[in-house]
Amino acid sequence: MTTAGVGPGSQWISADDVPNKVAPNSANATHSAVLSSSGVVYTGACILLSVKVVTAGTSITVYDNTAASGVAPITSEATTAAGAVITPAGAGQGVRCDTGIYLALTGGTYIVNYQPL
Repeated sequence: MTTAGVGPGSQWISADDVPNKVAPNSANATHSAVLSSSGVVYTGACILLSVKVVTAGTSITVYDNTAASGVAPITSEATTAAGAVITPAGAGQGVRCDTGIYLALTGGTYIVNYQPL
């Protein structure tokens, strides 16, 4: 099972249960610079594709927002392996973010892959 986040009652839910799961158009995909602190990655509707761990940290949470609150397609994901790619809805899938992407991190550096809509 590909985990996507925490559902009702704090249980993990599968990527197939993610309500905004969409197939991205890779021709329009882009990515952030290497990020070493929490902050807004993108403002506006987009598809969150993945987060690549550049240097290991402790954990990340990615929000569909411009602040560290609201819906979190990736919730408290451990990031202890450099080179790992964290996907919110499984390989080749993305999750629609209506407001934007905010990355909250604890240590490490990351690249966020997304597709503006």
